[in-house]
Amino acid sequence: MEIFGLDAWLGWFLIGMALLVVEVVIAFTFYAAPIALGAFGASIVAALGAGIELQLIAFIVGSLTALAFLRPIVRDHLQPPDAEKASNVQSLLGRRAIALQRVDVDSGTVRLGDDVWSARTESEDVVIEEGARVEVVAVRGVYAYVKPMESEPEPQSPEAGRENEE
Repeated sequence: MEIFGLDAWLGWFLIGMALLVVEVVIAFTFYAAPIALGAFGASIVAALGAGIELQLIAFIVGSLTALAFLRPIVRDHLQPPDAEKASNVQSLLGRRAIALQRVDVDSGTVRLGDDVWSARTESEDVVIEEGARVEVVAVRGVYAYVKPMESEPEPQSPEAGRENEE
C-alpha cells in the first residue's frame, strides 16, 4: 500500500515528522504533537502490514488518546506558576529570623528556620545585635537582607495574672 507514492509506513512517518515541525513553529502549544504521535502509531501499524482501515483507526485512536491524556499534563508543565504561590527565594521574604552574629552592611549571620544564612542590612545606619529578631526584606545572591523587627509586646505568662489576684 502506498501514500503519496511512498510506502504507507514511510508516508505516515513523514506526516508525523511534518507535524512535529509544525509543533515547533507554533511554539510548543502541544496541538500538533499528539496528532504526530497518532501518525507514528499508524506508521507502526502500516509497517506490520495492516490495511488502510487499521492504519486510520491507529491514527485516530492514537491522536485522540494523546490529546486527551498527554496535552493536559504538558500544558500544566508549560504554564508559569501562579503569582500567589511563593517558591524558593520569594517564600523567604517577610519571614522572621534570629541574628546569630552582629548584622550590619558588611557582615552577619541569621538563623532562618533550620538554616543559617549570611545576612546584611540594606543601610549603613542599621546595626542588629546578636540575638535580635529580624525580618527578611530581600534575598540577593547568598545574602538575606534583614531589618530589625518592631518591638512586640511581651506575652503575659499565666503566673503574672495570679500575682495580681493575690
